[in-house]
Amino acid sequence: MSAKGSASPGRYNPNITPWVFGMHDALDDPTVQKVVCMKSAQVAWTDGVLLNYIGKRIDVAPCPMVVMFPKEKTAKKFNLEKFEPMVEVTPRLGKR
Repeated sequence: MSAKGSASPGRYNPNITPWVFGMHDALDDPTVQKVVCMKSAQVAWTDGVLLNYIGKRIDVAPCPMVVMFPKEKTAKKFNLEKFEPMVEVTPRLGKR
């Protein structure tokens, strides 16, 4: 995780946020058609679930993907502050 996009830069450690394992399993399960999560703020959703899943798909199993946000401004902010910094510090993603 990038120092630009995370308060805890460096390699992501899922053991710090063990509650994300269930989300990872659901996202990887082809029988699951919809994943809904009720959560509070600052619980590793963006870095622990969303960015890790997007990065995994780009690296391991590329496919068309759509990530939606309520407003274009929010999507641009996510791209600039979270996604691009993750790609910059992850050599396997930067090659793609």
